[in-house]
Amino acid sequence: MKQKKTIYLEALENLFQELTSARSMSSGGRKFLLLGLLYDVHRVHQFFLQIESNLSESIAVHNLLQYDADVDYGQWSVRLDIKFDVNPFYLPEEEEEDANVDSVKDTLWHVFDTFSRDELKGISCDRTGNVQALMNLLTNDLSADQLALVLNESVAALRESLIKIHTCISRHRMTLEQGEELYRYERELFAKECGSSVVEEFEYWKVNSCDENEEVIRRNLKGKYCTEMLAFFMSGFLAPRISSQAETDTTEFDDEYEGLKFYNLPQDMDGKAYYSALREIFDYKDGIVVPKAGHIGKYFFKHRKEVTLEHRVALFRFVRMIWLIEEEKKPKPKPKQEGFNYDGIKIVMTKTHFPKCESALCEGYGKEWLSNYMTALMESELRDDIAMGWSVKNKRDTIICSIIGALIDSGVLKGGYSKIAKLIDEGNQRTLSKYMGQAKKQKLGDWTKEYIERQS
Repeated sequence: MKQKKTIYLEALENLFQELTSARSMSSGGRKFLLLGLLYDVHRVHQFFLQIESNLSESIAVHNLLQYDADVDYGQWSVRLDIKFDVNPFYLPEEEEEDANVDSVKDTLWHVFDTFSRDELKGISCDRTGNVQALMNLLTNDLSADQLALVLNESVAALRESLIKIHTCISRHRMTLEQGEELYRYERELFAKECGSSVVEEFEYWKVNSCDENEEVIRRNLKGKYCTEMLAFFMSGFLAPRISSQAETDTTEFDDEYEGLKFYNLPQDMDGKAYYSALREIFDYKDGIVVPKAGHIGKYFFKHRKEVTLEHRVALFRFVRMIWLIEEEKKPKPKPKQEGFNYDGIKIVMTKTHFPKCESALCEGYGKEWLSNYMTALMESELRDDIAMGWSVKNKRDTIICSIIGALIDSGVLKGGYSKIAKLIDEGNQRTLSKYMGQAKKQKLGDWTKEYIERQS
């Protein structure tokens, strides 16, 4: 995953180059060159007008991250302060001058919109009248100075749109909920592009570093955990926080930090400061750090100029690796017991109950994901407890609701217990809702959250 220029930066850079080059043009063909410039400015302006419109509505927060990842709209509004010389030209009355210019603008926009839509080739369209209007403008009364005047106004209008975009983004204050949404979106991108390669890397390490001795395995996994954390520090993801923090009191995390054994820590690196910055966006649970999705998403947005795509990849690689380490530390499930209907539980959930909840699925989750989730659950260390409860018919509602409640708590389903319970069985809504809320107190809830993290 390599960082590329965004389409927003490319559009502005190309237009800037075109405008600056055109200022040194000779008088020959000036009218036609200005006409082409006018079209390009109009096209770029329409592009950013759409962004301005999007920002005034409710849009996916990942678009906010992308819009100015490499663009400073305030600076670009200044940089595009490019004006073309306009020689004084005579019109009888001031009102007539305004009418003439407005007529030129309206006619040109109409022609350009038509040309942009039809692309002037291979499309059956009656545009004879538009072409004739354009020819009249070019060959009769329309002068290069009039075009230059309209072009200057069009560039000014584009600059005004850029200022509005800059103001809107700079005033945006991302909520934790939006931060979680952004985190999930970026995690899905990472999973598609790099998720499998991290698993392969870990498996290769495991084959070459572990043996049959459990004590050696635990020691090696602890070393791998520290190695991965140091690599994350050195990736630069936390650099914006490190550079902005003053004298930070790290005593709160001293015991945690002392439990880590970093090797090859650079002499100029304050390990405690980095760990303190890490703990602002990670919780600590059972001897391992756990990502706080909302805080990380907000960090993405707040430091979007400094935290590049490569930095975000480093973050998700670290998250995926530490969960692979934790998974390796867990006891392996025992062989399946005869008499337990493991497959039946999955079938009932995927064929009967999950379809009722499809309207409540969050973005990034679907039927295939739910099926894979149930497969993993029924191969986990929890499977025997679930299967044992399932074997008692009057406990099946509790099992069903525990699974669905865990998915609600983990952000896979949205709407709350009562709403989801109504989708499953409106007549038994209150009882089912109560059962769903109990998932927070069970191992299933923690397992589900860990499973989702491992998918990143």
